[in-house]
Amino acid sequence: MEVFNPSIVVRGSSTHIAFRGALRQGERPYRAFYGVDNGDGIVDIQDLTEFANRLGVRRVADPKLVELQDEVYVSWNTGWVASGENEIYLQRLTPSLSDPQRCVFDGRNRIEKNWAFFERGGDLQVLYSVAPLHILSLAGKFGKDEDLVFRSTTRESVAKVGQRFSIGTQLLRVDSNTFQLIIHDKLLRIRNHRAYVGRLAQLDLSGKPKITFGTRALVHSWRSMLPQVRPNKGNPHLIFATYFSGISSVEGQLLLSYGVNDVDYGFAHADPASLW
Repeated sequence: MEVFNPSIVVRGSSTHIAFRGALRQGERPYRAFYGVDNGDGIVDIQDLTEFANRLGVRRVADPKLVELQDEVYVSWNTGWVASGENEIYLQRLTPSLSDPQRCVFDGRNRIEKNWAFFERGGDLQVLYSVAPLHILSLAGKFGKDEDLVFRSTTRESVAKVGQRFSIGTQLLRVDSNTFQLIIHDKLLRIRNHRAYVGRLAQLDLSGKPKITFGTRALVHSWRSMLPQVRPNKGNPHLIFATYFSGISSVEGQLLLSYGVNDVDYGFAHADPASLW
């Protein structure tokens, strides 16, 4: 089984993980899976792609775990499409799998990848973009089994810093006004070929919303940054990537999960103060 781009959340004695992968070597498109270990060492793996297929959704890409309403949710998209728009979904995983809810925003891009969801003041909001900073709010009530329609509430006209930056992980709450995430820094872009590293970022909502970016590049290893040359790579446009998919807090340390060049994965513990 091929496994990469894991997204991890630890809640008490339970460890939740979502990841991309293939049941057999060379299977394409990749599938998405979710599993939980409730502390007994037994992991029940569920096929999110198969679940979505039964509801008429063909593809599940980029699963990212996030805690909302004291439950674990996963966001995912339907990948690249040749025409029209792809779709973003939010799906509750605990206490059991629910039907995914399509996320709607009139000002969206044709192809969407990662939205970072968070709650504030009882409302569901979305970090839609980090550069320029763009935040959305749910127009209706969170918890109803219907499309989630969002409207723009905060938007910079141009990116003040970090024009290369995009959303990586979901958001991790630090306090009532502060959230952290790992963003992706597209270091290189040559003829549609890209190279990614991670950076810590912090969203501050105590006053006028602002986002601060760390200066340290986060990579799996120097060796992993060598240009990737593989005949059957799933992503032919990738030069190299440490692709961050998960962020959780364990005993004051950050637990980060990430993919390596769309072929491998890694986990890392880190003191948040050391990542700036």
